[in-house]
Amino acid sequence: RITKSGPTAAAPGETVSWTVAVVNDGPSVAQGVDVADQLPADLVGVRATFEGTPCTVTGRTVACELGAVPVTDGTSATTRFVTITAVVDPGST
Repeated sequence: RITKSGPTAAAPGETVSWTVAVVNDGPSVAQGVDVADQLPADLVGVRATFEGTPCTVTGRTVACELGAVPVTDGTSATTRFVTITAVVDPGST
């Protein structure tokens, strides 16, 4: 299960951040998990990390290798978080 949280709107020049949360509802550990997020065209200076490790940003896609994701125990300790930060292009309308 993947959920994304963050702002629903931002002004040109504003820095925005959002989180992609990955939860494994089971029944077993998920191996070799990769997550990709397609970005809006008006973002610049995109940075993304998974637990402090940089993810790959290619064009408008962020890709992160999460590896093994354990079955959730209902706490955030078993949730894997990808954090993405970018700036809304100052020239966008």
